[in-house]
Amino acid sequence: MKKKVTDQGGKITHESKLIKSFNAEFPGDSTHTLSTNDHVTVEADQEVTTQ
Repeated sequence: MKKKVTDQGGKITHESKLIKSFNAEFPGDSTHTLSTNDHVTVEADQEVTTQ
């Protein structure tokens, strides 16, 4: 999956080993093909809080 990110012009910005995941940045028009994958969640960058 990380190769698809870089192939589409994205840049890996953070990786987590505990929960196998990573964050990436993309140009605004490059995320469509990843967002159609059932195993990928694509969201705009935003602040996250817990209760």
